[in-house]
Amino acid sequence: MPFRLPLLLESSQAISTALLLTIVNVAIIYLLPLLSGFGNIDPSKLLMVIGPAITLAGLGSIDTLLTSLVNDNLTRTKHNSNRELIGQGIGNMVAAIFGGLPGAGATMPTLVNINAGGKTRISGIIHGIFLLLTVFVNLIEAVGIGMIIASVLFMKRIGGYNRFQSIINEVPPSVDTVIFRMKRVPFMDQTGAYALETIINLLLERKIRGFMTMVQAQPLYMLERIGIVPGLISREYLFADFLRCIEWLEAESN
Repeated sequence: MPFRLPLLLESSQAISTALLLTIVNVAIIYLLPLLSGFGNIDPSKLLMVIGPAITLAGLGSIDTLLTSLVNDNLTRTKHNSNRELIGQGIGNMVAAIFGGLPGAGATMPTLVNINAGGKTRISGIIHGIFLLLTVFVNLIEAVGIGMIIASVLFMKRIGGYNRFQSIINEVPPSVDTVIFRMKRVPFMDQTGAYALETIINLLLERKIRGFMTMVQAQPLYMLERIGIVPGLISREYLFADFLRCIEWLEAESN
């Protein structure tokens, strides 16, 4: 990989910000008992905490940046290092007030979240809620709740696929072209991609070509990853909008 000075400077600035916030975090831990009257802390021992705090901040920052890069590769997006690490530092400061431990970005839960279809901040909040269930509720009960919800979502997907397949089966024999309008599909997981692959294969068996319009970045990455594009749908059959696709088909027929 070529050396990129701007990226290095950006990461250094973000990590420095996180280190500063962590030191402030330590100061809050030290000052809060003094201000609230719950006890005194020897100022000489504060220096013993700063070293581990800086170490945790560095490791946490690296972990978060690594997770952000993995997320960028999967979703074809670009994260903001400063915003990620400043938000992490502020969150850790607030957590310290309530006796919480410092946290950072986690790669594996992020991958699970993306593969499950999570694409907004709400998915992260829901993940946190279920994580709390394992703390305040019996772990077996929390896993059971997750399995029930996963089963409901799986049945919903199956129902959606069956409806989609019914629509495809109703396509008249005289039709030789089907256009998939992907404007309202900002995210696609492997289950959806494989279902779409099955549908396209059914169309190809009936000598029906498939076209796609307004395919967004993440779905396009998934389609390319499993070989739908260009294996089943040629790249020339992907269009920026529906009207351009219609114009292309009209020009081809003429």
